[in-house]
Amino acid sequence: MADASMTTKPDQDECIRRALAAASVRDAHGMLTALHESMVLDGLVQTFRMKWPTLDHDEIDFVVAGAVDVLYQRVADGENVLNLIAYLWKVSDRRASDRHQQRLRESNAPDERLEASVDNRSKQGVAMLDPDADWDRRRLRAVSIARSLLPRLGQENLQRVMEFVLDAVEAGREDIHNSEIADALGLKLGTVRTSLSRAFARLARIAREENLIDQSELSDLWVTDPEDELGD
Repeated sequence: MADASMTTKPDQDECIRRALAAASVRDAHGMLTALHESMVLDGLVQTFRMKWPTLDHDEIDFVVAGAVDVLYQRVADGENVLNLIAYLWKVSDRRASDRHQQRLRESNAPDERLEASVDNRSKQGVAMLDPDADWDRRRLRAVSIARSLLPRLGQENLQRVMEFVLDAVEAGREDIHNSEIADALGLKLGTVRTSLSRAFARLARIAREENLIDQSELSDLWVTDPEDELGD
């Protein structure tokens, strides 16, 4: 395998481009080859071994491999993934969180005991458990509260767009693009973008005024598609 220090940013960008191109024509081998050459997978594995010390190395490898499978299927099905590294990071992190939570349930041990038993890296200032390890619980709570507030958003388009987002999140979608929402609801891309922005702002204001939820939890509901910022 190539030395990570020998992989420049332009080299990595080209490898990522080839990986996405291969996936788009259902060339799994070509995609994996390009990803390994990019050193992206090595970086993710190393990072998540540090971030999720409750998981062993084989589990981290499995988590990252699963994220690659998701990426491949989405691109092969025609989805436009704009930031491959961010996509793999997000899917891997959520899957690692799921496995961590499963560990806690299976052990029936309090978080504090499990954290103390991992190793002594916490004494060196390395956080053992990520503050967002309970992402699923936060997401479900955010969805429930946001859905209860839909009638208070006012305009019909705001309610329709936000309801689509909530349905997608509950269905386990990893990415929700504004263009997809526009096609599904028969709206212009600019209308979707504006409606999402206004709906989010109103939800955040209501939640803040009534101490229901903070904005960081609401932001777990969807990921902004950079391409959508280009306009209609």
